[in-house]
Amino acid sequence: MTPDEKRKADVARLRSIMGDGLDQSFWSKAWQAKATPWDKGSPQPSLINFLTKTDAGKALVAAEGSKGSALVPGAGTGYDVEVFASLGWSKAVGVDIAPEAVESGKRWLAEREHKPYHEEMHFKVADFFEDPKGELTGFDLAYDYTFFCAIPPSLRPKWGEAYARSVKSGGHLICLVFPIEGDRPNGPPYSVSPELITQFLEPHFELQWQGVPPDQPEERKNIEQVMLWKRKQARG
Repeated sequence: MTPDEKRKADVARLRSIMGDGLDQSFWSKAWQAKATPWDKGSPQPSLINFLTKTDAGKALVAAEGSKGSALVPGAGTGYDVEVFASLGWSKAVGVDIAPEAVESGKRWLAEREHKPYHEEMHFKVADFFEDPKGELTGFDLAYDYTFFCAIPPSLRPKWGEAYARSVKSGGHLICLVFPIEGDRPNGPPYSVSPELITQFLEPHFELQWQGVPPDQPEERKNIEQVMLWKRKQARG
């Protein structure tokens, strides 16, 4: 089976156990069934290229690296959490509603050659949409990838509100917008677009940068963009 055939088979299995997508236990079932087509085994090249090869990304690292905190909702195994820790963020937190995903992240980290910045990485089981104790607030940076495109469309307003709650005034949100292609009404992943992202973020954030980082993987051309948002001054 080719990698593309495996991905399609995994997506089909994922949809077969999804139901209406509103039952949060679905994500645990997906991990238990090993139906995790989003898990590529490594961080996203476009995130790394944005942070290290664009003026906007390098400025963000310079301003927030070494002192800032980063949040990755729907982190899965947490490869991208390591990106932020390795670039100097003093705390990088990966959150997932599925305990199996968090355990996967902890195992993956334990198996890696230890680096000093691994001490700044944390994995937590939590519902990003419901934060009654305020544990997911006050972050300097948040990162969205394969999260917006995975949730049922009815949850999109809560998605924008949750990021507004989690990112402090003047903080930033990086959205890796994918997949920008076709019409996927049954998800996940659902088709997304910069316009959709803007619809739910613009009340709370200002767009700072949008585009395609250098050296984008060939298979992502025309179906992936990066957007950098800055949190507006919170009211009240």
